[in-house]
Amino acid sequence: MKIIGFNASPRFTGNGKVISNKVLSMAREKGFDTEFIDLSTAHIKPCQSCNYCKTHAGICILDDDMQDIKRKITDCDAIILVAPIYFSQINAQATVFINRLYSFFQTEYVQKYENGYVVSVNDFNDFEIINSDKLKNIKISIILTQGEKDTTDTEKYIESGLFNQLNLLFDVKDVEILPDNNEPGIVKDKKDQIEVIEKVAKNLITQ
Repeated sequence: MKIIGFNASPRFTGNGKVISNKVLSMAREKGFDTEFIDLSTAHIKPCQSCNYCKTHAGICILDDDMQDIKRKITDCDAIILVAPIYFSQINAQATVFINRLYSFFQTEYVQKYENGYVVSVNDFNDFEIINSDKLKNIKISIILTQGEKDTTDTEKYIESGLFNQLNLLFDVKDVEILPDNNEPGIVKDKKDQIEVIEKVAKNLITQ
């Protein structure tokens, strides 16, 4: 059994690192193989919306770390994604990572020309997911950290469909918000938030 921890925080000693390490440590105690991937240092380019993946069996035209990461995702059993809230939304590193999972989706894709320009036509009501039999059995949980004490805006942000695509790909277990965490690493001193992290970890590693 294997779990991957994705940390989107660029702070080397930030709360994302603390949370990821806690979850992975608990997983190792249960016999899981673990891997930590720092999204802020991984070489992941933004999706180009070229739809190359739609006509090439999910293969992305971009040559970067995401190719290897996708293979690792397909072979794992659980994922913990930790991301900070910046300016009332998940940060750029997490956004780029989630956007690039788009290549797992296979939709009807047609190219046609209008006035000399290529126009892409996609039918998102009829799609298949590459390796869906494997992906849908992968548990994933998301923990969001933020400096703001009030979580109302972030809750609305999540309810608006922030993680709908992840829910189509994986078995989403928990989405938690840990507020009032502006100071790097401070979450380790908050008993109530550590309990939330432990609950999330248990839901991921319980077979």
